[in-house]
Amino acid sequence: AARGLIAADPSIFPFGTILWIPQYGYAKVADIGSGIKGPRIDLFMGHGEKALNEALEWGIRNTGVHVVKWGE
Repeated sequence: AARGLIAADPSIFPFGTILWIPQYGYAKVADIGSGIKGPRIDLFMGHGEKALNEALEWGIRNTGVHVVKWGE
């Protein structure tokens, strides 16, 4: 896993879809995620204490995303 890779429901955002997420940046759908169903995504923030703090600061939020390119 690496920053910029996200989990999503493939019936909403197929694998390989590239999204622009405000305050996060570009992200590519690369995983399903066990609890990700419907119009939700799970952002990977990285490893270590800095990433943990970033994830806690981000929290759970509702935000729009922009599809840059649809996956297959």
